[in-house]
Amino acid sequence: MASVYVILILSFLQCIAFIIYGVDKVKAIKNLPRISEKKLLYWALCAPIGSSCAMETFRHKISKKSFLHKVIPLIILGLIVNIFIVIISLYFFV
Repeated sequence: MASVYVILILSFLQCIAFIIYGVDKVKAIKNLPRISEKKLLYWALCAPIGSSCAMETFRHKISKKSFLHKVIPLIILGLIVNIFIVIISLYFFV
């Protein structure tokens, strides 16, 4: 049962990351103060699926080569960590 909670928490984090990237895109369009690149990279590490989906959906930051060089390794590392967390939770809590 606890593994279900772990999966729900990870899913919730993916949704939050998606929203954060979307908010930053809206702020970019309206020339408002933006969410820092450091925070976007943090969310890419914690919630790689939500971040990458948001980048594609909103076409956000995909033309910035310097950002992509930073975010792609973080997304890969985040996926590995998220998969590891799910596997561990399934192994120990089932």
